[in-house]
Amino acid sequence: MRYYVTGDDGQRYGPADVPTLNAWAREGRLVATTRLVEEGTERSVFAAEVPGLSFGAPSEFRTPPTGGPTYQTAPSGTVDNHLVKSILVTLCCCLPLGIAAIVFSSQVNPLVQSGRYAEAQEKAAQADKWANWGIGLGIVTNLVWLAANFATLGLR
Repeated sequence: MRYYVTGDDGQRYGPADVPTLNAWAREGRLVATTRLVEEGTERSVFAAEVPGLSFGAPSEFRTPPTGGPTYQTAPSGTVDNHLVKSILVTLCCCLPLGIAAIVFSSQVNPLVQSGRYAEAQEKAAQADKWANWGIGLGIVTNLVWLAANFATLGLR
């Protein structure tokens, strides 16, 4: 079986057989979470699902040789997508800003799976920013509402 790989540059490489994919994995151009497309069937699979394809111990962002597709190996740890925080902000604090945070949160995991860690971290930071703004706006709104209610109680 042969597979196509889409590089970080957006260019499609291949089809490549398993020995070629193993060479790319050893060079750091391919990681287990890289999406591959089977030649002929156009079925999308993770590189880790390909029989005979093996990955060595990951290193931190190796610079692969030039002349082919480039892929980053997985950094240590994961990227927090802030989805739970975004949902809580939507339900409890500020609906519009919470929805914006959810949109950014939902973009993180697909980027991580495709090996685009810098973009995933940027989207996670955006989600966190919108959620924090939602929390702040929710607190301010509730304080203003409480002050207005106490003021009207004093007028009775």
